[in-house]
Amino acid sequence: MNVRLFFRPQPVGLVMVSVSLLGMLSSGCGSSGDEAPQPSTAEKALPGPGPDAANDPLLLETNESVDEGSLSAAVEPAADGQPAEGVLPADASRETELQPVRPDPAGIDDPSPLADPPDPEGAAAAEQPQPLPAPEGAQRMSQEYQVWFDPQRKRVMVDGTICLRQGVLELLACQTKTHEAVVKLHAPPSVVHAGLLLAGAETGAPAVFYPEYRPPTGSEIMVMVRWIDKEGQPHEIDARQFVRSVKSREALEHNWVFSGSRFEKAADTGEELYMADNYDDFICISNFPTAMMDLPLKSTAQVESLLFEAFTENIPPLGTPVRLILIPQPAAAERP
Repeated sequence: MNVRLFFRPQPVGLVMVSVSLLGMLSSGCGSSGDEAPQPSTAEKALPGPGPDAANDPLLLETNESVDEGSLSAAVEPAADGQPAEGVLPADASRETELQPVRPDPAGIDDPSPLADPPDPEGAAAAEQPQPLPAPEGAQRMSQEYQVWFDPQRKRVMVDGTICLRQGVLELLACQTKTHEAVVKLHAPPSVVHAGLLLAGAETGAPAVFYPEYRPPTGSEIMVMVRWIDKEGQPHEIDARQFVRSVKSREALEHNWVFSGSRFEKAADTGEELYMADNYDDFICISNFPTAMMDLPLKSTAQVESLLFEAFTENIPPLGTPVRLILIPQPAAAERP
């Protein structure tokens, strides 16, 4: 199968990249060792090209195949039955599987209690911060989405805006659930997932709640946040400083892990769906078994037991353009 990822490379010739995604489960793209059966061959599709793709000589084309738990990608210039352990049966509801239940804002006319209240002054101030220039030395992965891969420093960058500054949190960043996250990102999880693989990160497995809890695993990912204020001054901060414990009022201590979400077949069409895209479980704070990135500790999403909230004092004004920088960390055995 052909899957098109879009990069704007440095002026070099043929670029060949090989990445491996081990242990992709039939119910997911994370790995939990030998605890679940391996999937059969299936094609997985990431977002396709924009309308002008055919006329762009700088696009790279990725040929991807998934076979018995391996994902191999070659990047070259283009001319233009039984559920696995921890997964409930197909007829079980997602709310039961997720084990805490997230409130559903659909159909609610009143503002969500998790969202910021009206803030005219903050909104006016947020009109002035400057957008960030494209990162130097990085390759844009898509014409449609604001995601870059830095091949020298092995990191992924994705742009977004500040969408919440106060209230309890279930995610650090996502595309649509802006009442639950600090940052609204301008790209889907699948494109960032591909970038992390190129950066050398390895997927683990999302959190498991049944029959007993197991935390998410995967390469540790440090997340930094960069922005320019209304005076033109640049800022960069560890994203953990945007999140604090409800009880201790201290900033988050743990980095995220690349749990990798999973694939499932749509009941009506049989289409393979990347579940982090489907549920927008992007960079999570509460554990979800469809998370692309998650915290490696037990963190419930039940409203009465939410553990983390926005660290308002450290977050720039609403609407501020920001860039998340995702940096895979060496495995513990490889650290000095």
